[in-house]
Amino acid sequence: MASAQRRRWSKDLPPDLSGLMNTLINYANSFIRKFDNKEKDMRRIVGQLQEISAEVRALQNRGPSDFTRGARQTFGFFAAPLEFAEKGVQRVTNAFRESGKAYQVEKLGKEFTEIVVPLKNDLEQIQKTCEKLEQKSSEVRAKCTLEEMEEFEKILRQVSELGEKSEGVLGVVVTVLGFIGDLLMLVVNVIAATVSTEVEEGLRDSIIQSADQCQKVVREFETMKKELEEFI
Repeated sequence: MASAQRRRWSKDLPPDLSGLMNTLINYANSFIRKFDNKEKDMRRIVGQLQEISAEVRALQNRGPSDFTRGARQTFGFFAAPLEFAEKGVQRVTNAFRESGKAYQVEKLGKEFTEIVVPLKNDLEQIQKTCEKLEQKSSEVRAKCTLEEMEEFEKILRQVSELGEKSEGVLGVVVTVLGFIGDLLMLVVNVIAATVSTEVEEGLRDSIIQSADQCQKVVREFETMKKELEEFI
């Protein structure tokens, strides 16, 4: 019913508002289509990051005395030198570099970012279009009958809610993309073997959090898709 009202209003609205409504629906469809196409890949990346995070936790929770055995079991080393079995957080960093997991994290982070950015761009356009529709709504109110006004106000409330929801999801996405960017910088430093103790600790913590951060984006996108499907 709501979508039928919007289609009718889209025809009856002034050209600029009608165009904005059509723009909003087009970006909504674009987001839904892109998420449908990439959701499987996003969940795969989250799953792989969860596995790597679990490996890092396993190393982190082992005592220095059994690191040599743990590194072999977790990362498939032929040997794990005793000297960095006694170096706390550095053991995780060395294991990560030598096992190739650092490259894997870098690849997964870049792939996730490449998927998310186009969806983020659609959300930005959805938010901006909702704001424009709200700003221009007074032009319609002055020309509406009481019955038409009631219908328009319902649609306008949905537009407002959609704008607020897209703004909230964008906040999460921007935060997570920033997190991934920091993680990639840490990985680059690890690959270059130019790390301090602080960087090592940051890398360890970031890897452990990476799966949860990416999973958060997938959940937000899934919720946003449902909101957009109801709207259009």
